[in-house]
Amino acid sequence: MEDSITMKRKTYVREFTAEDIIEAFEELSFVERLKFLNYIKDTFEDN
Repeated sequence: MEDSITMKRKTYVREFTAEDIIEAFEELSFVERLKFLNYIKDTFEDN
């Protein structure tokens, strides 16, 4: 999984492992988790 962030005309790409994502997810509040899961759901429904 890649995340691309464009800042000042430079693109930074970092690969995330499943462990990175789970660790970050555990730090989110309940509402933030719901928003994140909805974002993923919407992303996969569009593709």
